[in-house]
This record gives sequence, C-alpha cells and structure tokens, in this order.
Amino acid sequence: MTEWTCADCDYENEGGEECEACGEAKPVDERYIGYKVGLVKECTEIPKTQKLKQIVVDIGDEEVQVVTNAPNVKEGLLTVIATIGASVEVDGEPVIIKKTTVGGKPSCGMVCNGPMLGWTGGDAKQAATIPEGTPLGTAPPSSRPRGK
Repeated sequence: MTEWTCADCDYENEGGEECEACGEAKPVDERYIGYKVGLVKECTEIPKTQKLKQIVVDIGDEEVQVVTNAPNVKEGLLTVIATIGASVEVDGEPVIIKKTTVGGKPSCGMVCNGPMLGWTGGDAKQAATIPEGTPLGTAPPSSRPRGK
C-alpha cells in the first residue's frame, strides 16, 4: 500500500482511496490521468507476428482489448494500462493514446512499463507489475512496488 497525506486534514494514511480521518478522496496524481490498474483476463499470441499478443484486460469499469509485445504479459497479471486519451511519453515525446490496429487486431490502450510510469528500476521491455490486492481501475502507484 502507498502512504499518502490528506490535503484536507493532513492525516497520514497508510493506503486506501479515502482519508481514514475525514473521508476525503485520495487525490489523483496528474501524471496518471487515464492510467488504470488492470487484470489480464485473456492472452493470445497473434499468428504470423513475431512477438505480439492480444490481451483482454479488466480495468475496473470495463474490459479493453490491447495488443502488446511485452514478454511477461500473461493471464492473471496485474499491470497498468494507459487508456484511450491518456498521454504517455515514448522516446521522450508525449503521445496521446488512440484506438488503433496492431498486427491486424484492435488495440484500445497501451500496456505500460516502469520507465513510462516514471519508476526507477525495471526493464523498459517488460510490462509494469502491480501487487495482488490492488483495486482494479485505480491509478498506479507513484513508485515501483517492492516485493516483500
């Protein structure tokens, strides 16, 4: 769980989406507008492509189809999806996510890696992984989660 301080009452929360003292909602980090924690429900290799996979991801309020080449993506993985309209940084340039076709399949988002999220450490070719128990549809943590 990520600790945060309530802007309304200065209470230091140990996690959750609402302040334990006053009930105020946890503020959304501007960097992560349109980014959602999601659970990979289906993962299928796309025939006649070298590494592409089509995945179905539950992002809390809907399921989206995304095409990725991240080798660690598989059913059951909790990861971060940049949804349509989100801004991501690719090669130092901002890119707005749009519905597109990749490998002949529709893609309605992008699987994020650690560097895209501003995290230190991690591999740019691997999908960011999120700990079990993180609520679907929430914004990702501001730093790479550490294993216990």
